[in-house]
Amino acid sequence: DVGAVVYNPVVHNDVLFFGAQDGYFQALNMADGTTIWKTNVDPKALCPMNSNISIIIDFRNQQILWSYFFADPENLGSCTETVFSLDLANGTVKWTKQIENTG
Repeated sequence: DVGAVVYNPVVHNDVLFFGAQDGYFQALNMADGTTIWKTNVDPKALCPMNSNISIIIDFRNQQILWSYFFADPENLGSCTETVFSLDLANGTVKWTKQIENTG
């Protein structure tokens, strides 16, 4: 129990990777459930439950690509998508990219 809604879990090499509504992206050992690493990718925990959330594991470059968008309730039609590249082995953020959509 990670104490938050979990998004798009993916298993690779007996490791469970997932993002959660608490703003963290985690890697857990499938055999015993222990945390391998945990990285804060959404410090404001904005990631809404029904948003478009994606995860891609790039084996060649040993990275995880995680993205979500957050719609602005005060400006209908506007949203911000955030894409993260995380190191597959330790969860370190390699880079982030925000994409604004205003209409």
